[in-house]
Amino acid sequence: MRGNREVVLEGGPTELTDRHPLPTPPQEEIKIPRRNGYEHYSFSGSYEDPSGDVIPVFRWSYRTRSAE
Repeated sequence: MRGNREVVLEGGPTELTDRHPLPTPPQEEIKIPRRNGYEHYSFSGSYEDPSGDVIPVFRWSYRTRSAE
């Protein structure tokens, strides 16, 4: 992997971009704040390789709401 700092997002809300910063430290699941909750994505076990960069693919899993 060439110092890539992004992940590819699949599924979930259409208004989220298809790329997201790589979490530090790298994780099997990431959560993205959106509106009054979080969108959860899990590592799919696959990678994309556009133009020589290996980018991990995360698939949407579920949504949680923030506690008030």
